[in-house]
Amino acid sequence: MKKRVLSFLMAIAMILTVIPYNVNAEALSNIKGKTFFFLGSSVTYGYAANGKSFVEYIAERNQCSYVKEAVSGTTLVDNGSGSYVARMKNNMDKNRHCDHFVCQLSTNDASQNKPLGTLSASKNLNDFDTQTIIGAMEYIVCYAKQTWNCPVTFYTNPRYNNGNYQAMVDALYQVKSKWNIGIIDLWNNQDAINIMNSSQKSVYMADDIHPNAKGYSEWWTPIFENYFQTFNYSSDPIEVFGAVLSSPSDNTVGVVWGQNDAQISSGQKYNIYIDGQKKYSEVGCSYYEVKGIEPGEHTVKITAVLNGKETSGAVGKVVVTGSSQTTTETTTERQVVEYNAFDRIEAENYDEQSGVVKDTNGNASNGFNIGGVNNGDYIQFEKINFSESAAAVSLCYSSKTNDALGNAEIYVDNMNNKVGTVELGNTGTGWSAYSMTTAKLSQNISAGSHRIYIKFVTTGAPVYVCNLDYFQFIKNSEYADPDRVSVTDKLEVNGFQISYISQGIRTVYSAEESIDNQNVEELGLVYAIVNDNYRENDMYIGSDNQYVASYKATNAGKLENALSKNNSYTMTMIFADDKTATNYNKTYAVRVYAKLTNGEYVYSNIETYSIYKIAQKIYDRSLMNTYAAHTYLYNDILKVSNPNYEEVEFVWKNTLAKPNKF
Repeated sequence: MKKRVLSFLMAIAMILTVIPYNVNAEALSNIKGKTFFFLGSSVTYGYAANGKSFVEYIAERNQCSYVKEAVSGTTLVDNGSGSYVARMKNNMDKNRHCDHFVCQLSTNDASQNKPLGTLSASKNLNDFDTQTIIGAMEYIVCYAKQTWNCPVTFYTNPRYNNGNYQAMVDALYQVKSKWNIGIIDLWNNQDAINIMNSSQKSVYMADDIHPNAKGYSEWWTPIFENYFQTFNYSSDPIEVFGAVLSSPSDNTVGVVWGQNDAQISSGQKYNIYIDGQKKYSEVGCSYYEVKGIEPGEHTVKITAVLNGKETSGAVGKVVVTGSSQTTTETTTERQVVEYNAFDRIEAENYDEQSGVVKDTNGNASNGFNIGGVNNGDYIQFEKINFSESAAAVSLCYSSKTNDALGNAEIYVDNMNNKVGTVELGNTGTGWSAYSMTTAKLSQNISAGSHRIYIKFVTTGAPVYVCNLDYFQFIKNSEYADPDRVSVTDKLEVNGFQISYISQGIRTVYSAEESIDNQNVEELGLVYAIVNDNYRENDMYIGSDNQYVASYKATNAGKLENALSKNNSYTMTMIFADDKTATNYNKTYAVRVYAKLTNGEYVYSNIETYSIYKIAQKIYDRSLMNTYAAHTYLYNDILKVSNPNYEEVEFVWKNTLAKPNKF
């Protein structure tokens, strides 16, 4: 399993880097002189910024024109003259030129519980149910394309607590797939998510929905500008770049290249030529091999194709090794590599495969993954060595929302011996959003050398399953089944202390020397941040939850006098440098773990706490042993967290020896 380092209290501070708005900056070339139509409600209007939103900032900076049709409180759903649909038809000039139509995914539809609806099979303007959200979106897209013959983009709000809006964002990607529209997705944008979960929210947002002036100018404007600047406004294909040619094996040419967001959004395809002969026609950007090529130097060209037009292409030379096809071919046995099952195994290093391709991807480990994975495709590894039995497997993969959904099935030695299934949920809106998932095998893989197959199966409408970066198995002795975590009263969290000297929080815990007739071989604590990603059943050794970490006890933490069990320990976590109310009020979870001599793990019950609540309890009861420590709690923690916190007089109790009476 991947090791994680947790600074005190696991206060992971995600800070958004913003580009300050500068009206005097040079106009961006792809935006300058264009005319944008913006349709929306209060966020597009600039409700919390005196009516000035990103629309005006973009126009001022980039010398472009705009039409802003924005009325607060209105919905996509056509419920009267104020709806998006009605205002688009009645208020936006049908005869004015528009280079780009941009529509807000209204939060009002979510808050007013408007019906979501379903995607229509038609592209006829009169066939859409504008009394539903999806129907209204389709109507807006169809009307804009027919009226102004321009690209259409929807933008979402940053993440906030509303399940209806989440469903709307998911539906928007269905509309995108059908109509080939663009999306500026702040809901799933990691920077946007980070800022909404941090103390910076109050700097850039007036509330959960509306940015303030600083939010528009320094946060939203650069995001929109970057999107427009890289957008392909031409009907022509964009030239190929980043081509890499190789001869990976005898009589074979390998071809791979790159593409940017503009090329992806345009939907362009690619042709591959070798010595002037077309070998692949209108394929996606990926890695391709052409076999049966004569040895010697060959010219390779990759061109981009869009709307019946083809670029000049990227041209290069490659030297192919091997034997002439006119002579008797000789073959040599391929050397099979033996892999350690419990180390990371790169998916692209397969020995055999069916249906998949090897992709280049800068976000993948070693720069490659396997892609083009459809239902029934598989990869095979001839020799994977298991030094002991394996109980689980972890996969690092990406699964693009609306484009992929499925499972990975694990087979041992042959395709009739399935030992497990790994569910591969969507990881994000792009193919580069990688995630780790761990699944228990339905039956353990025995020690020894095995042939391993990973077969991919779809579980929904999308034709793709995933891109797989790497995988690794987990030893039976090191895997704690989250569904069968064994809790015992032989382990206990006794309480918490705050250290004035080291400025950290100390967890005091105890353990029996023997549990279930097994000696305790290892002891420690499992910590977690309690947030939207927290689940109690993730609190175990080997958890793949990034907000969970474990620390082993040492003799340095052992107390001379045991508290409630045979042995008592303390573990101190030093406060993070960011000593803010946000961090002091975070909720954390902790439990004791023990590894027994038989390799099994057992756990205590889970206790939750925050620094603020612990400090409050200690301070109000005057439990610190010095006045300096007592005032430290007040000045450095309680008052920071709550400026109105009432000061409590320090009671010396028995900290002073009373004089004898004579």
